Amino acid sequence: MSRYKQPKKLETIALSRLGDWVAQQAEEQMLPIAMLSQRDTNEAQTTLSRHVHSIRSYLDINVPWMLHDLLVDETIRALSELLEKTKQSLGFRGCMGKFVSQMNGHYLEVGKLQTWKMQ
Repeated sequence: MSRYKQPKKLETIALSRLGDWVAQQAEEQMLPIAMLSQRDTNEAQTTLSRHVHSIRSYLDINVPWMLHDLLVDETIRALSELLEKTKQSLGFRGCMGKFVSQMNGHYLEVGKLQTWKMQ
């Protein structure tokens, strides 16, 4: 038995950071999608779907298929952290409509990732 703590595998670190990157992409799109949804909800939904599809395509090409399940787990972890961060930033005085629109974007991304995992 080793006396020293073993370092994390590079694969684990890379997947964790990739999950964080997906959450960062979601966070960057929250405000533009929320603004667009105030004007045209259908266009906001279409734009968000297009953005999620482009991320999925990028990941499909660049992540080996045998790591997809691990990537989905890491991405769901990162998006859950983003969800908690968003809830805490709004606090008790936050507008419920704003919170719901932001959460819809998160849930759409998580749902599409879970669908991607099953494929």
